[in-house]
Amino acid sequence: MTGVKCRAHSARTGEPCKNWAIRGGKVCHFHGGAAEHVKFNARLRLDEMVVPALGELRKLIARADSDSVRLSAIKDVLDRTGYKLPERLETDNAVTIKVEYEIIETQPKQVIDVEPITLPAHTNGSYTNGTSTKD
Repeated sequence: MTGVKCRAHSARTGEPCKNWAIRGGKVCHFHGGAAEHVKFNARLRLDEMVVPALGELRKLIARADSDSVRLSAIKDVLDRTGYKLPERLETDNAVTIKVEYEIIETQPKQVIDVEPITLPAHTNGSYTNGTSTKD
């Protein structure tokens, strides 16, 4: 029930209220929408719509002619059940470089495994043997 106008009328002019009703309700905040029993009944109306809405989503997933409609319905169900992809990824801005190299000599080949180095982000210097030098 989104986008419903308040059903109350002005006591002074008799004209309909121009405010939007609270979500799931029939009146705006000023005309009783802030009352606990009105909020409770609005919540009940919204809760009653959950099972039919999920049934319609199930039908869309099973029978929609368009793949994009099916995909939207699937994403909506997954989003609402906690399987939503993160909208923002966080990072510490550090870069890890692992270097592996071979020493080529007249002797048989040896592979040396070097410990990875973590470079802090936003550095203006260079690194030599694990130490930082400023430019």
